[in-house]
Amino acid sequence: MNRDSDIKVSVCINTYNQERYIDKTLSSVLDQKANFKYEVIVHDDASTDETQSIVSRYADKYPGVVRCILQSENQFKVNAHKPFRICWDSAKGDYVALCEGDDYWVDEYKLQKQYDLIRETGANICFTNAYKENPDGTRMPFFSKEYKNSDIVALEDIIRRGGGAMPTASIMVSRTIIQNLPDWFDHAPVGDFFIQVLGSIRCGAAYLRDSTVVYRVFSGGAWSDSRSNYSDEYIRNLAHRYVSTFSRMKVREIDPLDLNFAISQELFHLAVISYKNGYKKLASELVKQSWMYYKAISFKQFLMYLLSPALK
Repeated sequence: MNRDSDIKVSVCINTYNQERYIDKTLSSVLDQKANFKYEVIVHDDASTDETQSIVSRYADKYPGVVRCILQSENQFKVNAHKPFRICWDSAKGDYVALCEGDDYWVDEYKLQKQYDLIRETGANICFTNAYKENPDGTRMPFFSKEYKNSDIVALEDIIRRGGGAMPTASIMVSRTIIQNLPDWFDHAPVGDFFIQVLGSIRCGAAYLRDSTVVYRVFSGGAWSDSRSNYSDEYIRNLAHRYVSTFSRMKVREIDPLDLNFAISQELFHLAVISYKNGYKKLASELVKQSWMYYKAISFKQFLMYLLSPALK
């Protein structure tokens, strides 16, 4: 009998130099109470601290539940999405739950609630509310603007909220989506947002109002670069990749206006970063491009567009 077929959910955790946080992450995941079998896959991207030792101890303690993939060479340097793809491709469950190595879960029924909701709604992706946690331990709501409706969030809302549409640590997505990503995904500027969109194309995203996870703010050890260190060349390349990726997403199920809104929004964000980093000419170029794709996405965009001739 193939016991792998009994696994309903695979929890995929990617980590790198997160020895201060990974213990709490794994403990919170293993505290889950569910009436189905789930597995935990941890991909460590060649950490130079004690992260791999901690992960290995959990694998020894929970054989058959925790599997670890320990890299000797950093895969992120090869391709930013490769560590995630390796972890996701190892999943055996019908659904894949995501979590970063510095975030953690606070609802012991998170997986059960999402599994029930995703099957009830027929959605390919499900997410929940969350908390943001500051380094001093204080928490704040993840969403500054809550979703109006529960159960199903429309694809349009997911696209127009950008990368902040879903807390990554709260996402549960169909394995058929995450293991059959289009070729362009490996060249996308970020992964989370496009997973959210791809998972929501068929019938939107299932949403649970309960706050089930904690996203650590500025916890350190993450892959993301400090925006203040972005060079003008890097920002130009990022802008090109956003436009290129969104353009390749033009499918029948997605309204072109929503895609243009998303492109406009990302270009405006990069215009703001450019301005803050002292690249005023680039900021002017990007805000004009942003305006070309979708006008007046926000008052800030409108104001910056009006001032763009003065940016030199």
